[in-house]
Amino acid sequence: MKPQYKLDRTAFEVLTFEEADIKMNNHRDMSWQERLQLLRYLNSIAYKYVNSTEPILDKTIFSARKQTHG
Repeated sequence: MKPQYKLDRTAFEVLTFEEADIKMNNHRDMSWQERLQLLRYLNSIAYKYVNSTEPILDKTIFSARKQTHG
């Protein structure tokens, strides 16, 4: 499956709050499904699993215990 998005790491802009707000309006025109797909892509870049399946959380290292009030 070819990724729909591609992150350009060389592109960077310094924006004022007003300019950033105008750019953010572009994303508001997207459906929630499109925004979710973009979020999943950016998350995959941050956690280094681009173009592969999402890693599965190992739930065996977590434990739950009852908290006692001292």
